[in-house]
Amino acid sequence: MKKSYSQIKSMKYNKNHQKNLNSNIKQTKKIHEIVYKIDTSKITGTCPICLNHTFDDPSNLIVEENIFHFDCVVQWIKSKFEIQENNKILYIGSNTFGIFWESRSQKLELLKKINILEELKEYVKNTS
Repeated sequence: MKKSYSQIKSMKYNKNHQKNLNSNIKQTKKIHEIVYKIDTSKITGTCPICLNHTFDDPSNLIVEENIFHFDCVVQWIKSKFEIQENNKILYIGSNTFGIFWESRSQKLELLKKINILEELKEYVKNTS
């Protein structure tokens, strides 16, 4: 069956459009890969959760005078809120973490918001 000019043009557009979508996805992934160096000569304090030194790291969370490792906070949230296997913890900004449920189609649904400042203040108060 012979195709019309508009059908051929549409097929070329769809093919090129798909290529552009794929290249945009690759570019987006590269944007989210942030590489930075941590100056280990500058000890800024001690993480109240793991009791190890904290360094001048932009991912640290600061609550009052206490400096927490980001990864320690995530692990602490997992233990405190009993995170299930198909749930994820993500930092959503403004000192807030979210507990998300991930469906089989990899869509995320917010289950709970956690104001980490309030939670960590309580943690420091209870461990002091």
